[in-house]
Amino acid sequence: MKFCKGLNYVTEITSLMLGIVLVTSTSKCPKDWAEFNNECLFFSYDRRSWLDSQKSCRAQNAYLATDDSADKHSFIRQIVSVLDGERIKAFYIGASDQAFEGQWRWLETGIPLKGYTQWGPGKPETNATIANNQNCMMYYWVDDDLFWTDHECNDRNVHFICEKQ
Repeated sequence: MKFCKGLNYVTEITSLMLGIVLVTSTSKCPKDWAEFNNECLFFSYDRRSWLDSQKSCRAQNAYLATDDSADKHSFIRQIVSVLDGERIKAFYIGASDQAFEGQWRWLETGIPLKGYTQWGPGKPETNATIANNQNCMMYYWVDDDLFWTDHECNDRNVHFICEKQ
């Protein structure tokens, strides 16, 4: 699995300005993983379906990332904004409503998305015909901000973010 090349740029150029911390000698995260609080995040350059993304994360003893706080979202947004310059615009993360349409939950914890959310304008899709085929969560850009959207799970042209403790 390839690590996003843009993170080297993040480290060199913006680590002091943004407080982004990638692996250092004192980090508990593996090489090529970004550290946020007590979590390690991997921004994959590879593209896969949502299920295959999930399998790739599991192979690294990780899971598709959660985005459950404003601080974490801001951290991820800063990294993804640099990767956007590399034309990397979409990332699967670990929420789905596959079990029950319209009931979004984080895959790793099973916790419903309540309280903090980052849905984009008009998202999630409410048209039942369309919504039934868009059961996996993905980040996407609107103007200069990073939002969640519901997306088809079989799209194999999406990058992904893994997380581990």
